[in-house]
Amino acid sequence: MYTDEDFILQNAYAFREAFEISVLNEGENTTFLASKDQRSTILRKYRSDRYALGQIRAEIEWLEALAGPLSVPRVIPNTEGHSVTTVQSSAKEQYYALFDYIEGTPIDAPSDQDYFELGETLALLHETSDAISQRSAPDWNGFERPQYDRQYLVEESLQFLWEAPFLNAQDKIRGEHLATALSDAYDKHSMNENFFIHGDAHMGNVLRTGDNLSLLDFDECGFGHRALDIGVPRLHMISARTVEPYWASLLNGYARKFTEEEIRTGTGLRIFYMAGKIPRRMDIEHLRRQPGERIRRYFEYIENELSGKYPL
Repeated sequence: MYTDEDFILQNAYAFREAFEISVLNEGENTTFLASKDQRSTILRKYRSDRYALGQIRAEIEWLEALAGPLSVPRVIPNTEGHSVTTVQSSAKEQYYALFDYIEGTPIDAPSDQDYFELGETLALLHETSDAISQRSAPDWNGFERPQYDRQYLVEESLQFLWEAPFLNAQDKIRGEHLATALSDAYDKHSMNENFFIHGDAHMGNVLRTGDNLSLLDFDECGFGHRALDIGVPRLHMISARTVEPYWASLLNGYARKFTEEEIRTGTGLRIFYMAGKIPRRMDIEHLRRQPGERIRRYFEYIENELSGKYPL
């Protein structure tokens, strides 16, 4: 059924014996579960035309550098020793990477303790990545990840929202007002920091493995203000209406100080970035369902966050 993926596993990763392959998730990328000899692996098919090869390799170099202090996915090199497999398809290059399958338990109903440990894990990620950045040469490939600056978060997102056919004129004007408010807050609160961030650290990208949390899916990793990383789980709390019971646990686990303005601006920027991605992701089934309603809900979240409605 998955002819291309079968071919890649057989030829690029020497899957000679009988193996089984199935789709694990179809979203930003497509991931496959490939099993043979009682061993499971994850084959990721990267979204076409999103990242250059060097940026994908940079993600994997970060995973290799972070392993040890953190529990993160381990890449399996192909038969040529490369971390990324390139396939020429329909006049464009398609990228794949194979990872070890991490045995763990999903956190479907997070508790205070889960959020405390997520905060601890993010703090460890940030501390470890700072040490890696400081000891790495300026031309290290890991530095090729995206910059989460104002242009990337606000200006590009606004352009995609303006081009969205399912938004009306009122929606687009509302988006422009939010972009202005976020841009002003970006300058006022000095959000132009350039530190390594995971970019998508919510409970859906975490597994409990023994006494630790394993942090998965570094596909959004890059460089920006650390409040953007804190803003991701905060968005999920806002959506689930669980900010009040859980937010303090996350911050206590993180144990590093942000100002209120940094938290609210970082969260608002991250939500606006998410809203701007929706018009470009109409191939994802759940985003095709009422995309305008989803964006309007995100706009409401941002307005409420910037106005101080959600507790800290």
